[in-house]
Amino acid sequence: MYPILFSIGPFSLYSFSFFLVVSWCVWSYLFWKHLKASAAAHPAIFDTMFWITVWGFTVSRIQYVLFHIGQFQSNWLRVFTLWIQPGLGLYFAVLCGVLVSLWFRKSLKVSNGEIFDAWMYSFPPAYAFGLLGSFLDGGVVGVKSSLPWAVRYVGSEGLRHPVQLYTIVAIIILYFGFYFAKKNQKVASYFRIPGNTSVWMGLFLSLILFLIELLTNR
Repeated sequence: MYPILFSIGPFSLYSFSFFLVVSWCVWSYLFWKHLKASAAAHPAIFDTMFWITVWGFTVSRIQYVLFHIGQFQSNWLRVFTLWIQPGLGLYFAVLCGVLVSLWFRKSLKVSNGEIFDAWMYSFPPAYAFGLLGSFLDGGVVGVKSSLPWAVRYVGSEGLRHPVQLYTIVAIIILYFGFYFAKKNQKVASYFRIPGNTSVWMGLFLSLILFLIELLTNR
């Protein structure tokens, strides 16, 4: 594992922090690109993305604190010092981001389906980059495995399933599977209806995450 990409004097660039920023950049570009293609009001797209980022980050921190409250009871100021006590949640942040984008729907001048589609086009690739940072960080480990591609995590006994890499591969297959499905004339008209893509991608992504969870050590 490579939790630190490199260090210069007292400064260290952490793998997870770096790929978290990359993940946000990927999400921002793909979210903007899809809404722009949906003829959303251009200035409103950036307003929406700004508030998604602000509220998503805030809720992400709140989620982590609520689920790891023991780490903060001795000093509640640690809640505001990520450089001392790092930690962010994911699922509440994504839910908050979706709700914020729906709140701006009228300003964007798009349908709910187009907003959900924008999320499903942008979230999986962004999540994949975040998972790469998680893999290098070694914070989440799989259950023990004897498979040839099993890896060793620092602080964990034996070889383990590289669950982050499994998820990344599955997301790539899912993403390109829907890309080529939309090129198929038999189903292309179905996926052009706003919301249909997000429904099916969401179902498959949920199934992927459920199956990966079975291989994750908790």
